[in-house]
Amino acid sequence: MTTTANSVQQKKRRLRRRIRWRMNTMATTTRRNEERRLIASLKQDDKFAAAKAILAYHPMDSEPSILPTLISAGNRGAEIYLPRINGGMLDFLRWKTLDLGELEKSKYGISAPPENASSWTRAAEESIIIVPGLGFTPGGWRMGRGKGYYDRFLADHLRLYSVALCFSRQVHSRLPVEDGDVALMRIIHPQ
Repeated sequence: MTTTANSVQQKKRRLRRRIRWRMNTMATTTRRNEERRLIASLKQDDKFAAAKAILAYHPMDSEPSILPTLISAGNRGAEIYLPRINGGMLDFLRWKTLDLGELEKSKYGISAPPENASSWTRAAEESIIIVPGLGFTPGGWRMGRGKGYYDRFLADHLRLYSVALCFSRQVHSRLPVEDGDVALMRIIHPQ
């Protein structure tokens, strides 16, 4: 690893710690209010409304609660897919029943559909991906948790409409960026 790459990774580690602290100290009412605005903006997104397949995630504590929105989209006919790590790569598996009881803990304790669920195969033009992360810029850069799973997936699916929802405490004017990082097409934030 070069000195420059090492320096960028150190900056990212420090920033991740700072963002986690900021999210842990966010007032519950502020979080709820921002979350409502984020979800309303997502629902107004034309590509979200028209998507036949939605690739998303089961939210962790620092992420907006999108599950009710995904279930609603699934009930209107969209296929919902959640990630499962498979050999160092993300595989998006169909959450067919939209029942939380169907999900099981996978690598890193993330809830995912069972391994035998069908994989996402729809055309990018019919699909969108809602991407999690810790830090974001209004211009589309994202900083995840440091393993690169989403960046590798997005690099292989550049035509897939990519969007993220983030709280105000996660928005930064710029982030450290390194080779392999992939910018998203849209960042929805409350600012």
